[in-house]
Amino acid sequence: MSKRPISVQLYSLRDRTATDFAGVLKDLADFGYTGVETAGLAGKTAKEVRQMVDDLGLVVSSAHIGLPTKENLGEIVDTAKTLGCSHVISGLNGNHFSTVEAIRESAALFQAAAELLQPHDIHLGYHNH
Repeated sequence: MSKRPISVQLYSLRDRTATDFAGVLKDLADFGYTGVETAGLAGKTAKEVRQMVDDLGLVVSSAHIGLPTKENLGEIVDTAKTLGCSHVISGLNGNHFSTVEAIRESAALFQAAAELLQPHDIHLGYHNH
């Protein structure tokens, strides 16, 4: 496995990325960062974001994205591949952890999602909400 760069999670800059996505990416590159983790694309397409990061010498190390299901798998795989990342991150809200049974069901959802991504060489990470 190749090393991913230290990356900035763009959610932490969400107010500015909402109005100046390209400017945020440029500033991060100027500061010396080489990677970003997306948290939405601020109304841009994955292709547009990929072009921006490529132009600045950045990479998308991972992408916060919806939990993969059979229904949205194609869109998630296409987005990740277009962004050039092999790690997607999803989360669930606190209600999914309110009982032992809910925790088991949540674990099963993530296991199923990870299995859907496996043939596409995309790894799933969990963001605790």
